[in-house]
Amino acid sequence: MIIGVLVLSALCAPKYEEASSYYDDVNDEYKKPSFINSDTLKFIPSTNLSPSEAVPVLVWDAVQKCPIIKPMVWGMIPPWTSGDYKSGSYTTHNCRIENVKESRLYSAPLTAGKRCVILCEGYYEWKSTVGKHKQPCFLYKAQSPGMKPENESHWSDGKWSKSQGWVGPSLTYLAGLYSAFESKKDSEPILSSTVITMRSSPAVSHIHHRMPAILSSPEVVKDWLNAEDVNMKEAMTLLEPTESVQWHEVSAEVNSSKNKLPTCNKPVDTKKQGGKQMSLTSFFKKPKKDDGDDEANPPKKPKKN
Repeated sequence: MIIGVLVLSALCAPKYEEASSYYDDVNDEYKKPSFINSDTLKFIPSTNLSPSEAVPVLVWDAVQKCPIIKPMVWGMIPPWTSGDYKSGSYTTHNCRIENVKESRLYSAPLTAGKRCVILCEGYYEWKSTVGKHKQPCFLYKAQSPGMKPENESHWSDGKWSKSQGWVGPSLTYLAGLYSAFESKKDSEPILSSTVITMRSSPAVSHIHHRMPAILSSPEVVKDWLNAEDVNMKEAMTLLEPTESVQWHEVSAEVNSSKNKLPTCNKPVDTKKQGGKQMSLTSFFKKPKKDDGDDEANPPKKPKKN
């Protein structure tokens, strides 16, 4: 099972602007990155996003010298794709950190400084239990006391100001890469992205042996995005398996990305399925098989006739 088969990005565009705000030390105030809508790709908030759907992504605006948000296809579109990219079946939503520098698909955007951050409230992963049963779990950045990212009211009640920035639940920032695909059918290039994955930290490995590269602080987010001031070698050192993660078990309804229900990320009934939130290290059984990520086998480049 690959990591991050499904992510949760259910907030509206203005809320992502607020929740991903950054501190501008020149003007001594917090600012919101602008959400730049696309004429060809629309972001639709969902509790159960899957590869090929649009996700909100932070990128660096080299002109304004600040981050902005753009909708992107989740799953990098290979530049050699012919015809309608939507008809292709790609397994490029995850990018193994171990192979990224040598990858014929990912090395080019990495070298070109096309680093990005996928914004989400968290992601789903499946834990092997007894027999063939796999228990879906919702994993997310560790929250301040009392904050629950699965609770819509905590997001709606969150406040933003120039003096304090965002006060509310924390987003989960996933480090990634992006590229622009030139389509003859579309009026502008189609942006697509991939999430960088790595070996899990000792805590998360009790759920799965791989995890996304979760960026730990606003400073790390800025340095990862800012390819002008932070070169590739320095940027790669920012990516480390984090243990600052919380989780809870969720309903099997997330097993199908067709289910976009508000209950997808809610804890399951603890009386029926033991959905009580606990520390990651207490989730005791560790998977033995390392089957890697599907992105290790990206679509082949067609041979020239």
